[in-house]
Amino acid sequence: MQLLIIPCSVRKLCAHTLSLMRNKIMYYGDDCLTLSVLQSEVHQAKEEYSQAAKILAEVDLDHISEVAARANLLLRITELYLADDDSVAASRYVLRAHRLIGQCANNTALLVRHKSSYAQVLDAERKFQDAALRYLSLSQMDCPDLISDTDQVIALQHAATCAILAGAGPSRSRVLALLYNDPRARALPNYAMLEAMHCNKIIGPEQQTQFRELLKPHQNADLAGGSTILQRAVLEHNMLAVSKLYQNISLSSLGKRLSISCEEAETVAALMIEQGRMHGIIDQVAQSIIFQDGEYWRIRRHFWDCYQMISIFP
Repeated sequence: MQLLIIPCSVRKLCAHTLSLMRNKIMYYGDDCLTLSVLQSEVHQAKEEYSQAAKILAEVDLDHISEVAARANLLLRITELYLADDDSVAASRYVLRAHRLIGQCANNTALLVRHKSSYAQVLDAERKFQDAALRYLSLSQMDCPDLISDTDQVIALQHAATCAILAGAGPSRSRVLALLYNDPRARALPNYAMLEAMHCNKIIGPEQQTQFRELLKPHQNADLAGGSTILQRAVLEHNMLAVSKLYQNISLSSLGKRLSISCEEAETVAALMIEQGRMHGIIDQVAQSIIFQDGEYWRIRRHFWDCYQMISIFP
């Protein structure tokens, strides 16, 4: 019983003392920080992570002279909000820490925490391409005292998951290649999906279902239109995979190949072409699409480049 009373007493004492000292923050800046950390730790012991973060957020950073100390505090606030699954609040503080981290290049511990926190925030915000790069960078850091081999493999798995969920296109393909060529990737539970996407294979329902079991709730949330994040990612990937197999295809055949309607196939293809994630031309009169991503078009572009060189140097 006494152990339950002590934290409450400490919390009240810290809160009362802080309220008195903040009026003279110029004189008691360090003491205010110490008491705020102590009060925050009391809340952490009770798993009140958001409340613990709010206590630290009240600290005036202007009275902390060292850049590393300010970055450390901002990252601690970020970590506490992430522990409570509040990615919106965490995002605000990790971005503030991001502006300081460049001045802490020699502090490896801060760099590891920053990469980890930033990757988690980007992941939660569904910015999967950026999150994959952050996780990948974390998995490649050479600091065994700060991040174990096991944690690095976990970061690599998160990187693979985020890359798989990212929008299909050249940027994602480059990240998939980096992950696929990492020797550690073969042992990952999501390797089968990683390999299929890297090799431009069509993803079927069974493989999609198996991968879905590895996802966190926010990674397979519903989207406008009735599909999920995973379904959209697989659809776009399969569209890109088809573009590597065919020079041209009717929209009706494309829809059947992707198990969607002709209209949806046209909409998805048009969006990917518009965003530069796939090269092709939609012929609405012929109701077909001419892909410009396959081997035929690569050879044709090489011939065109050679022709241009010959024209310049006859």
